[in-house]
Amino acid sequence: MIKSMAYGDTSPYDELIARFNEHKVKYIVVGGYAAQCHGYENNGDSFDIWIDKKERNLDKVVLALKQLHVEIGDQAKILLEDSAELDTRWGMVCFMTDASPGEFSAVYEYCEWFDNDSNEEFPVIELSLLNDMRQYTLSKPGNMPRQKTGKN
Repeated sequence: MIKSMAYGDTSPYDELIARFNEHKVKYIVVGGYAAQCHGYENNGDSFDIWIDKKERNLDKVVLALKQLHVEIGDQAKILLEDSAELDTRWGMVCFMTDASPGEFSAVYEYCEWFDNDSNEEFPVIELSLLNDMRQYTLSKPGNMPRQKTGKN
C-alpha cells in the first residue's frame, strides 16, 4: 500500500526523488524526513538517503546528480561509496551506504512506500527500523548527533 506524504506544496526534494526514480536508483529515505513520513516531527535540516552501494547503483546516483547539476566533483563514486553530505539547491542531502546493521536489500524489502505531491513513489525505512538505524549510526566511531548551525 502506498501512503500519501502530502505537503499541500511540493517538497524541495521532489525533484531529486523523481530523478532517482527515473534512473531506477535503489535508495531508502531515512532520518528526519522518514520520521516525518511516519507522522513525527522532523527537526533535521537535511534529507538523508541510504543508497545501495552496488557499483551499478552508484553509477545511477552519479548520473542523476549530474543531470540535476549537483556539483559532486571527479571523486563522486569514492564519496558515495563511503558517505557524502552535499549542499544542494534544495538544502543538505546526506548519502549513506552503511546506515544499518542490516543489509540494504533486506531493509529495502520491508520499506513502506509513500507518494508526494508530485505523485512520485519513494521507499521509506520502516518505523520500527528507524530507531535501530539511528542507534547504529550514532554508535559508529566519529559519529555524533548533528548540531544545527546558524541563527536560532
